[in-house]
Amino acid sequence: MNDEVQMEEGVVSVVEDQVDNEFAELQKKYDGLKSKVGTLANERAELLRLNNELLQQQSPPSEDWDYDPAEKKAEQALNKVNRLELDSQKRDLARDFPGYQEDIQSDAFQNWLAESNYRQKRFTAANGYDFDAARELLTEWSEKKSLATEAQNQRETNRRTALNSASMEKGSAGGTGKKVWDRDWLV
Repeated sequence: MNDEVQMEEGVVSVVEDQVDNEFAELQKKYDGLKSKVGTLANERAELLRLNNELLQQQSPPSEDWDYDPAEKKAEQALNKVNRLELDSQKRDLARDFPGYQEDIQSDAFQNWLAESNYRQKRFTAANGYDFDAARELLTEWSEKKSLATEAQNQRETNRRTALNSASMEKGSAGGTGKKVWDRDWLV
């Protein structure tokens, strides 16, 4: 039995030695991997820092070799002139058609506009700052409105005339009265 115990102790010691050797190897591999992870983390941090520096560097705006400041000023002046012309045309439109903003928002105008594809196209063009289309459209609307007003006035006048002609004659039914002499006339 003693032999068996010694044999078991020998097997146990061999197994312990193998485990110790494998543990030492695993410990070395772990330390190597830990070192490698640290190195990779440092490299990553360095790459991120360099990337941020690169992104933060502002390259100066490159000017074209044919860049001309006078051309830029001329373009700005042209834009200003175009804005002034647009404002002037808006004022002229408001002067020629006072209250046109209210007119174009009215239901009557919208219904009139919907009756014709051509008018709808002109309205779209007018919204795109085509002032000739706007003038044409507003002129046509003003004429239609004035004709409608005239027709309403004519109907009202005809109605009054018809009422007056249908009214009863004033005075008594006994015919015309005798002439009355006035004292001033007789003297």
